[in-house]
Amino acid sequence: MAWSDWAVLLLYGHRYAQAGWMLCILLIGGWIAVLSALNEAIVFGRGEPRNVGFANALRFMAMAIALPAGFAVAGLPGSLIALPTSEATRYLILLRAQRRFKTTFVRQDVALTLALLAALGFWIGVRIALGLGVPWALIGSHG
Repeated sequence: MAWSDWAVLLLYGHRYAQAGWMLCILLIGGWIAVLSALNEAIVFGRGEPRNVGFANALRFMAMAIALPAGFAVAGLPGSLIALPTSEATRYLILLRAQRRFKTTFVRQDVALTLALLAALGFWIGVRIALGLGVPWALIGSHG
């Protein structure tokens, strides 16, 4: 996430510089999806596939609502927030199902998310110290 803009520049060049901040936002959704994957497996393993289906259906509905609403409020950046929003919806539904089984990984999820945020903060600090700015610096610019 911290180097998403540089990864895009390295792989695709300056013509695609705008994709760097977009990738940063999309990777947030990817992280939540990773956390949801284990939770989904637990719910499946407990013989509750309908809860997984329900979580995915609500994820789809959240995406269908968040995409146009985000775009209406904040343009493209707002619409990209739909992915993390929809993944968080799925995560919360799966967490609710797990709580009924008295088997959750919320502490581990929080600990790993805090570790990710610490690493992200460290690398963004390095970038700022080197005068490279932040990966989302081009949000809202056109060109």
